[in-house]
Amino acid sequence: MVLNRWLSRSIVALCLVVLWGHGAVLSAAAGPGSVPVEAVFDAIAAEQGGACPAQAGLITDNQEAWYARWFLVNGATRSIDCSYFDTSDDIFAVSFLGLLLKKAREGVSIRLMLDFRGAALLLRSPLGQQYLRDLAGAGKVQVRIYNPLFKSILRLFGDPRGVIAANHDKLLIVDREWLFTGGRNLTHDYLCSLQDDPEAIHDKDLLLRGGEIATSATRAFEAEFSRRSVWKLRPGLLDFWSERTEDLELMRRAMDDHMRGIPPARNPEPGSLSRAVLRELSIYKHLTGYGAYAPLLGAGTHPAVVLRKQARHKTPSNEITGGLARLMGAAREEILLESPYVVLTAAGRRMLRQAGERGVRIILVTTSPETGDSILPQIPLIYEWKQLLKEIPNLRIFATRGRNLLHSKVFVIDRAVAVVGSYNLDTLSEQVNCEEVVVTRSGDLARQVASSIEDDRARSLEYKVRTLPDGTVVEVQGPKDLISPAVWKRLPLMRWITWLRPIL
Repeated sequence: MVLNRWLSRSIVALCLVVLWGHGAVLSAAAGPGSVPVEAVFDAIAAEQGGACPAQAGLITDNQEAWYARWFLVNGATRSIDCSYFDTSDDIFAVSFLGLLLKKAREGVSIRLMLDFRGAALLLRSPLGQQYLRDLAGAGKVQVRIYNPLFKSILRLFGDPRGVIAANHDKLLIVDREWLFTGGRNLTHDYLCSLQDDPEAIHDKDLLLRGGEIATSATRAFEAEFSRRSVWKLRPGLLDFWSERTEDLELMRRAMDDHMRGIPPARNPEPGSLSRAVLRELSIYKHLTGYGAYAPLLGAGTHPAVVLRKQARHKTPSNEITGGLARLMGAAREEILLESPYVVLTAAGRRMLRQAGERGVRIILVTTSPETGDSILPQIPLIYEWKQLLKEIPNLRIFATRGRNLLHSKVFVIDRAVAVVGSYNLDTLSEQVNCEEVVVTRSGDLARQVASSIEDDRARSLEYKVRTLPDGTVVEVQGPKDLISPAVWKRLPLMRWITWLRPIL
């Protein structure tokens, strides 16, 4: 998975020779702080056709996030729309494909979209491709691969950002009634417990139930699913001899039994695959509570709206950036920001500075060189954090400690409005990739999201500075305390990466 992210960002870097530009992660809003954030939410919702009432629950636990996905898909009776960026070839992803196959055989209509770069581990494997073709050949199933290189390369000199554009969505829509979204990808390290994998990833998802919000998310899904740049994966001529539907069914049943605490058969089915599957599942000793899982118990109903941003192809729409700018521009007391990647533009810095000057508390929680999957996208913040603290009043920056990557992208304004989705505070999300977020107006839910951010803040190191009489900013503690001496010495050699700000 780390290789996938590194490969994706490496491809981005190679496009620098034909790419440049700056944009605003956050643009200025008129009359900052002049109206309450709830009223701004209502205005944004009205522009989208009205707020959608939906039961909503925040999911911070990895295993619960996996149980929720399994529950929704297993209970589908009409349709499943699914889009993921990172997709591996591990037991989680492949058993999920097996569950989709089961539902296809039951007559459920299925549309699956995977990103070409994010799904590299699955797509570069002949076995992985066969699994996808088997699924595509079952019932009412469409499988599409987003922006494959052999299609996007033709736009290199016309729209170079289109070459690197990825579908960064994490969407699961079931029966036009359920919506599951957030930051988690379809790989084991997002979906297993810290007890089973000490390096599992910290993330956050939102589970919603409501026909209107699910329909709104479907429109966002279809806007990318219907692009001409996608690759329509179809069954091949030789699939009759090479199909592996039995493997998919085996892994689905093995995962389902394991999650219910059902021990494997004394005499497992013959073949190395059965033994390999059971051996992989045995790692996840705590993944056995699915039988008691019930979603949204006690969850309230809240106004919600889906905002989307299309990937950079010709003239993409972007509802997210402007929406966030307006919401944060309305902040009167507090802005909580959590994003693993932070590459602020001048306009974004100006927005936060204006909020700070109004007396708004600004808390930014991000990953650190100690926990990040790659140090390269962190270099702009490593070199700019002191200046940010100097120029933005009331800003505090926290970097998580430990072995676990912080991957959630959530924002809370005045503990009244919460934003959960796939959108990072970086230029890649703002300008290049396809993204989506759900915005809710609910004090209860906003406080839940805020509490989860505070939990991450508690395991973080705060970056601190001291300002000398001549205005010079001196580091008290910061990234240097989270980087090994050997890496810190090499850091100046990587400073050139700041020139890649438009695509980081």
